Amino acid sequence: SHGGTCCAATADDAAENGISQTSATQNNMSKSQAPATPPQTPTSTAPAAQAQATAAPPSSGGGSSGRGGNASSDGITFDMVVNDLEKAETLAYGTAFASFGAADGKVPIDSVPLRQFLETNSGCPYEELDTVLLSAASNNPEGEPMHITQSQFIDILRQNAIPEAMVLEKFMNLTAGESEVVPCEDCRTALLFLKDDLRAQATSVREDRWEAVMDAAMSSAEPTVSMEAFRNFCFKEARIANVVHLAKV
Repeated sequence: SHGGTCCAATADDAAENGISQTSATQNNMSKSQAPATPPQTPTSTAPAAQAQATAAPPSSGGGSSGRGGNASSDGITFDMVVNDLEKAETLAYGTAFASFGAADGKVPIDSVPLRQFLETNSGCPYEELDTVLLSAASNNPEGEPMHITQSQFIDILRQNAIPEAMVLEKFMNLTAGESEVVPCEDCRTALLFLKDDLRAQATSVREDRWEAVMDAAMSSAEPTVSMEAFRNFCFKEARIANVVHLAKV
């Protein structure tokens, strides 16, 4: 059976999406002096104000109301990220890969924009970046230049969403080295604190959305969680935060 209670959302999304009403403006008119001449009919500014409000651009994705939020230029929404993460990653990282100046769908592993992106948007330690890129490029047909494709690029980001050592350390802290599993509730608490280690990516996720992020990350949770399952949950949470940060949704 699945995790059920420990993994259920704890906030009513609909309640978080209420629309505040605009209070009416009261104009107090002074009657202490009567005008010497008949007053001119004031020109209403309501149409201009209404036109300005209509023309105002929507707020950025991270600040819009509602769980779905605004869509990015790639059509990515927050709901897509938590419900169809693979599709959201393909859209977001595909756009990034294209910006590296890919020729025939390939980018050399010494590409400066490629390396800078991985340093900024993945959990791959800088000192391991060469090894990761060489490992990916080594799968190419013999004799081809050292390059990676879009698919390999996305795999690198998925496999390095968060440092592996960090995840192992957190699990060992939960079990104190005395158990191979942890209760689902303890796992969820650990994931809540994990966001503090996700750098700028975590700050891109609104506080009222973290329950939805953890629900998605732990959707396959059992009452007890193994180290492998814990690793998968941590990585999925980090992957979601990374895409939300990049797509600004």
